[in-house]
Amino acid sequence: MTEFLFWTDAYLTKFDAKVIEIKENNIILDKTAFYPQSGNQVCDKGYLEKEEKRYIIEHVFKEEEKVFHQINSKLADEFRVGDSVTGNIEWKYRYGIMRAHSSQHLLSAIIKNKFDIDTIHANILYEEVMLQISHEISEYQLKECLQELNRISIIEDHIFNTLIVSKEDFSKYSDDLRGNIPDDNKIRLVEVPGYDLICCGGTHVKNSTEIGPIFMYEFKKGTDIKYVLGQKALELYSQFNSDLISSSNLLGISYSDFFQTIQRQNRDYNELGQSYIKVASNLIDYISKYPSLQIKEWSIGVLELDVEFKFIQKQFKEFPENYTLIILKPKNKVIIISNSEKIKANEVMNYLIQRYGGRGGGSPYSAQGTLDSIPEDIPSLIKTLYK
Repeated sequence: MTEFLFWTDAYLTKFDAKVIEIKENNIILDKTAFYPQSGNQVCDKGYLEKEEKRYIIEHVFKEEEKVFHQINSKLADEFRVGDSVTGNIEWKYRYGIMRAHSSQHLLSAIIKNKFDIDTIHANILYEEVMLQISHEISEYQLKECLQELNRISIIEDHIFNTLIVSKEDFSKYSDDLRGNIPDDNKIRLVEVPGYDLICCGGTHVKNSTEIGPIFMYEFKKGTDIKYVLGQKALELYSQFNSDLISSSNLLGISYSDFFQTIQRQNRDYNELGQSYIKVASNLIDYISKYPSLQIKEWSIGVLELDVEFKFIQKQFKEFPENYTLIILKPKNKVIIISNSEKIKANEVMNYLIQRYGGRGGGSPYSAQGTLDSIPEDIPSLIKTLYK
């Protein structure tokens, strides 16, 4: 059994211990301040010291009540049961994880308290957190949560208390608990009075203001949140501020109006795109009825349009039989779709590549490619090919 020193003092960076077991290249100690990877929190970094020699810890993990300190397999024979060692924690890395974990507790508690939404998954890394919640929230709701989190993490003093209780005494705390209850004989609670109470074995700061500013850089599906803190957040804040000023100056927009202007331009762009799609749809419908070339019962249509292949493919389902449609896109790109047994899409594409250079390919029913140059009269070329 290993005593968890990180439970009682997360700020402990150096400790003395004895080797109680060795399994392959894993050193098991009677006590340790190294946090093992568990509960979605990464493990600590550092080294063991024995007789003035250092042994870098490659990984730390836990099985039942034992903590395994993994070292280089070539050095494992230098340890014996009963050896005295000194453990040294890489403090900067540990502290970055502590602050990240504490920030995640606060954000999860804020979301739970405001909207009664649970956190279903969290990854705690060095100065970075990835969070997934059980139900969607809006960007406005997230902004509200982020403002409160930053206020707590920068301005307000909120204490993180830890308490280890037995399973028998746990019932007095369970009513106020957020999250699940582990099936352990000893349960460790982490509390932020007035905000949160949860079972957690991870490392945490003493005061919320140690966390510092939060920079949220990703929000997807209304449920997936990613953010950084500490030095990573400061670097992103500085870069974002600099980019924002440069972009504002480049576009001739004041800082305060930048996002509103971009949103308005984006709406205009989307409306223009929808209008273009409507026009493109009408043109494709027109060419289906009035082809560019008729060879007996076979129809050939040629259009210059900048539209996606899926869009063309969907509309082509409504075309008459024995039809070959050729779409010329910008940068000499060509799409060919055919439902004709006579005129095959890949044959036409290969013919164009042979005459005008380029690359591409496909099947008898659809082909795509890029030509070195676009011929002026494709219908006449196809007529020559199938004369």
